[in-house]
Amino acid sequence: MILLDTSIVAEAMKPAPDARVLNWLDSQRAESLYIASVTVGEILYGIGSLPDGKAKDQLAKALERILDAFSGRMLTFDTVAAFAYAEIAIAAKRKGKAPPVTDAYLAAIASGHGMTLASRNPVIYEGFGLLVIEPGDR
Repeated sequence: MILLDTSIVAEAMKPAPDARVLNWLDSQRAESLYIASVTVGEILYGIGSLPDGKAKDQLAKALERILDAFSGRMLTFDTVAAFAYAEIAIAAKRKGKAPPVTDAYLAAIASGHGMTLASRNPVIYEGFGLLVIEPGDR
């Protein structure tokens, strides 16, 4: 099972997404891919921050398609993730790092479910103790 982080979902929503990411997504079994409610929140924030217009409308429609496609495969930040988050955040703090909370939440959700995390920016998750892959390996 693979949790897609916000960078992957956002890439897939672009009018002209990176072909390597799309090819990688297309090569995966749909039932093995998941998104997190944290990602949906980040994307909603991004869309809501845009001025009204064509780009905002297109992204809102793209998000609707993503939500439909991932119906039944959206993970939330639950108690298991909360425990994993505490471990991740404490370990990072001891190393003098302060990861963005949303990235740590995504790592915790993946860790709590024993999942691999897919990201366009895998360096963000270094030291979190989970397997991170970069679709399309730039």
